[in-house]
Amino acid sequence: MIPDMKPAEVRVIEDELRLFAARRPLAVMEILEWGAGGSTVYFSSFLEKLGVKCRWVAVEYSRKWAGAVRAAVGPAVHIELFDVGNDEQAQRYMEMDSFVSYPATLGRRFHFILVDGRKRRRCLLEALKLVREDGVVYLHDAHRRYYRCALAEYPSGEFITPRLWRGSLQRRIDVTEKPAKAKKDKGRKAVEKKAQALQRLTVEYVSAAAVRPNSYNPNRQSDHDFYLLILSMLEDGFTQPIIVQKQTKEIVDGEHRWTGAIVMDAIKQQKLEVRGADGEQVVAALRHRRAELIRPEMQLPVVMVDMTPEQMRIATLRHNRARGSEDMELTAQVLRDLRELGALEWAQDSLQLDDVELQRLLEDVQAPEALAGETFSEGWAPDAAHANSGEGKGSNMSLTPEALARMREQEKKIAEAKTEEEKAAAQRDIDIYRLALVFSGEEAKVVKMTLGDRPAERVLAMCRSVAVVPG
Repeated sequence: MIPDMKPAEVRVIEDELRLFAARRPLAVMEILEWGAGGSTVYFSSFLEKLGVKCRWVAVEYSRKWAGAVRAAVGPAVHIELFDVGNDEQAQRYMEMDSFVSYPATLGRRFHFILVDGRKRRRCLLEALKLVREDGVVYLHDAHRRYYRCALAEYPSGEFITPRLWRGSLQRRIDVTEKPAKAKKDKGRKAVEKKAQALQRLTVEYVSAAAVRPNSYNPNRQSDHDFYLLILSMLEDGFTQPIIVQKQTKEIVDGEHRWTGAIVMDAIKQQKLEVRGADGEQVVAALRHRRAELIRPEMQLPVVMVDMTPEQMRIATLRHNRARGSEDMELTAQVLRDLRELGALEWAQDSLQLDDVELQRLLEDVQAPEALAGETFSEGWAPDAAHANSGEGKGSNMSLTPEALARMREQEKKIAEAKTEEEKAAAQRDIDIYRLALVFSGEEAKVVKMTLGDRPAERVLAMCRSVAVVPG
């Protein structure tokens, strides 16, 4: 049984649960859910795999769903049924007071609350009394406008995805509010170019809470790239100031560094270890909570600029584009230089490269050479063209973690082969299924939005949900 949620929503909640495990490795997690279902089964099992003990209370109004979930969960999950029949239309007009108020009779407060059943507005208000000071409340299907009045009661809240809202009791600095728009001059035909160049670079330290992201930045950073930024900041410190508009205190360039500084501060305050196997997931979970993690006393280096709204937007785009792209041949040469300097292990650790990736970069085998040959069959030697998430214009190659681990294992076997016979045997042992799909226009947007930044894993999850096992 899987949650009736989009893959991105499942991932957000997974990250939240991982963060709890990292912060309180020996604690018992108290969980409340209004509306039992696939989420109850999936996330309680997810916590068990993480080694996190929990006491899960799921309040349900459907006898059918309660029975199905009870049969699929372990003893840590308690299903409390308030049977109101199967007439969905009639349910909308029932008070269902016991369904809403039952959790308050338990005399407990909860680390994690998921509202995903009937009477969600009332459940959200009830959750305010039941969530711990450091706990969180999630509302699924939060895009429905009639829930907004209840959301407004929370000291802190934000939409993590279009349909998933996250709230808490922690007051936050509002980083999402857009500045008031100036009235349009109806007689103006075109904006005159009035760019004012910065004459002197003056770096000053200001509170992280005193500045905020702009509302238009198109730059996006994957969780993996953000994790690398955090590792860089852990090792090198904050080496580049943030560019901020003097009047509005909006960030012109450096939103990711600003978020990184907030996350870094949280890591130090909570004494978290993020260099381990789950480090990327822990950092991603903190990243989602940036708004409530800002401490006014935290100081950041900024450069204040005096720009018009038009120049601000152009400058943001220009900064994004001016960063350039990585030339892999030059990267390989830099790594070879570091090897000669005795700093290769340092680089490998800082860049989060495993042995196979590092060796591939050092050898710098180009795709045409790697794919050269008379045949291209199921028995093939994995190479850089296949094991990397190569990005071209609108293209992406993605592997599941299991497939990537398997390919690396086979690469190692092929590399260690002493004879042609051993190499051929290693190549025959590869069991890889490859699928190439091409989309364009509107269909490409739909596929990108659905599969997110882990397409191989999303496709696998979809296939498993509809697969019929033979026999």
